[in-house]
Amino acid sequence: METLRMENNSGKEFPNELKVKADGPDAPEGQRKMAVKKLAGAIAHSLREKGEVHVRCFGNACIGKACKAIAISTSYVSPHGLSILCIPYFIEAEMDGQMKTGIAFRVFAE
Repeated sequence: METLRMENNSGKEFPNELKVKADGPDAPEGQRKMAVKKLAGAIAHSLREKGEVHVRCFGNACIGKACKAIAISTSYVSPHGLSILCIPYFIEAEMDGQMKTGIAFRVFAE
């Protein structure tokens, strides 16, 4: 069971959030690339609809996947006249009875 405590300096929670999961070690390369593109599409959709999204990650594989997806989503929103800004910050969550530290990206369009 996972309890999320995701907050910034003001202590407010973020409703528009994407949770990145790592691909399995036996996932084929094509499936991994498709997963990154799907995440990029979800980021772009959130940016067009709400102007901001928080992408949260725990682990190196998830962080790499999120970074790639954020970079790809730039090309998805640029035809709409939007540019992406990204601010990384630390988050904590309780997973399997242990506190884990992760990274989240506040991504917004202007």
